[in-house]
Amino acid sequence: MKKLALSLFGALSMLLLGGSALAQTVHIRLTVPFDFTVGNKTLPAGDYELRSAGQPDNPRMLVICRMGGPIEMYIHASDLQSTRNASQTKVVFRHYGNLYFLSQVWTAGTHAGWEFPKTRTEINEAKNDSARDVTLAAK
Repeated sequence: MKKLALSLFGALSMLLLGGSALAQTVHIRLTVPFDFTVGNKTLPAGDYELRSAGQPDNPRMLVICRMGGPIEMYIHASDLQSTRNASQTKVVFRHYGNLYFLSQVWTAGTHAGWEFPKTRTEINEAKNDSARDVTLAAK
């Protein structure tokens, strides 16, 4: 019985810690050397920030904007978990032909990340071409 109680306590602790990691504030800066698609919008190459939208009731809502510029758009992300902590802060894009789609964000030192939904355009591209991940280091 004591073993079962400890196991349940351990599982509950992991769930609570995992949830709190995702609720952390996000503020990532990166240089994207290619045009890329987020949702239904294509953004030009340049310097960008990804950050929390500041909505405590929705910690998975992120904002993307050009460095020092206005908000380009809000992005809803899904939770993503890894068995190991990320060694660096990075942003992953899926690449099909000459098209790039924002895919994942990982922050250094955590096992929690964010994943962005595939758009209809990306799903169609995936039917014709296999994806290659392109990872960019971020700050």
